[in-house]
Amino acid sequence: MIRTMSRDNRLWGAPRIHGELLKLGIAVSEASVSKYMVRHRNPPSQTWRTFLEHHVKTIVSVEFFTVPTIRFQVLYVFLVLAHDRSDSSLRGYSPPSHRGVDGLVTPAESANRRLRGGLE
Repeated sequence: MIRTMSRDNRLWGAPRIHGELLKLGIAVSEASVSKYMVRHRNPPSQTWRTFLEHHVKTIVSVEFFTVPTIRFQVLYVFLVLAHDRSDSSLRGYSPPSHRGVDGLVTPAESANRRLRGGLE
């Protein structure tokens, strides 16, 4: 009966089947119900490699980092890398300001459009 209930009601777990059996007057432990339940196989989940293969055309990495120079100055670098091509957009500036960052984002967006072939 446990196997039949488990097979007919795939979403029911051991506690639910245990409760239903108690309502029918069948005294059995929840551990026994778990032991004799039918194990349903789940469909295989998508792997990280499969995800990347399906979405590589829409993935862009963006990195904002600093590079110290030999003259003890700091360069701020903004890198946009498209994963479907071996093309990137690299911009650097010094010193940082909100105008400088805005100036980097706009070329990065246009580079992204260029890398995508004009598609949005």
